[in-house]
Amino acid sequence: MNSILNSIFTALHIKPENGLAVEDSLSDMTTYQRLFFKQVQEKVGVDAVYFLRDSDGIAKIPLIYFSAMDKYDPDEVATLHRLAWNLGEAPLLFIVTPNELKIFNNYKTPRKKDGSLDPKAGLIETIKLADDLESQRQQLVHYNRIQLESGDFWRTSKTRFDSKARIDATLMNNLKIMRSTLIKQIKKRLDEEQQQSVNIVAIVHGLLSRSILIKYLEERKDSNKNSVFPAGFYAQFFDKAECYTDILMSKHATYNLFNCLEEKFNGDMLPLVADELDIVCEDDLRTLRLFLLGDTELTSRQIALWPLYSFDVIPIQLISSIYELFFHLSDNEDDKGTYYTPLHLVDMLMDEVYPWEGTFSPTTFLDPSCGSGIFLVEAYRRLVCRWMRSNNRTAISNNELTELLEKCIFGVDLNGEAVRVASFSLSLAMCDFLDPKSIWDSLSFPGCNV
Repeated sequence: MNSILNSIFTALHIKPENGLAVEDSLSDMTTYQRLFFKQVQEKVGVDAVYFLRDSDGIAKIPLIYFSAMDKYDPDEVATLHRLAWNLGEAPLLFIVTPNELKIFNNYKTPRKKDGSLDPKAGLIETIKLADDLESQRQQLVHYNRIQLESGDFWRTSKTRFDSKARIDATLMNNLKIMRSTLIKQIKKRLDEEQQQSVNIVAIVHGLLSRSILIKYLEERKDSNKNSVFPAGFYAQFFDKAECYTDILMSKHATYNLFNCLEEKFNGDMLPLVADELDIVCEDDLRTLRLFLLGDTELTSRQIALWPLYSFDVIPIQLISSIYELFFHLSDNEDDKGTYYTPLHLVDMLMDEVYPWEGTFSPTTFLDPSCGSGIFLVEAYRRLVCRWMRSNNRTAISNNELTELLEKCIFGVDLNGEAVRVASFSLSLAMCDFLDPKSIWDSLSFPGCNV
């Protein structure tokens, strides 16, 4: 398959010198390229990534994922597209089989058909592989590097790539629907005096934050398909429970799980909100469960997307930036615009003050209005990568990650909930550098002062 994949690269006129990242070119990659390539290789299972370069020739923006298969497998193809959509970076996925090249749109939402993932979801076209290079060039001329870099491809295909179907937009909308539904459901049970005295919004945000953390830990797998949680972990809270959604059937089991994880990782990160135990009932948890299972009867068709999310693949910085949206919504504001900080803006500013390349030295980062911590998360990721490169390391320990975080990363905000979410985001960023066993065995999230 390597020879077929290489012939595709040649036909597209891409190579390591102009933005292609493959296993054999690791030593020549930029720090960001190497980090991104290794993560997408591990989380999605791709063989190569093509990056758009900036005016200085530095690879910056992922454009195409490449994956080679020894034979066509519709289930594997559908899974690859789902994971590529969850990652939310490169807009194109090229799946190469011995006889065909299938090109997918990663801005197209995955879908299920007859209970299984649809292998045709997001499919742009199927191209028969040619025997000679010139014929292959002609078939792929629309996707040639020159077309991609000049913008001609995107201008002629702009109606095909709908930003509203991207992972950031769909996840944001789903979270808003979940948030709004839970707030209304809780308010409906309370009298006016109770509504005034209880911070319902903070309670709902706490439930959603903990749920995302647990889904991330549950779905994070090593090469042997073992998750962060040990075998049989959930059964100690609820008889025969095998996953988080099973636990949500019982309020007693749910809050025992929350308490266990607080004690296990760090009690300051996502503590229970005042009056939460008195306010939240099993109906609320079952509503949350229906969202996560995609079984809710609500009219929004987007709710069925929840089973398609992979929280171990969704970028940590995306989760952080979307949570920033919540700080700009009141109880009844569900769709007043997108207030969260776009990731490309974060990257642009961080490239100016602390680019990926460079030697490591202890550098202090202070965000005096940190919000959900999106700038701090990006600063931390770059700091860790510089440390690893300067120390000629391919891995970093829990203690080293914690030391870098506690000595170098500081955030302040008037909103105590924002500080907790920033801490939550940074904790997930730590997890991204560790294998699942290390997360469970020895990781303790640094606390925050609220």
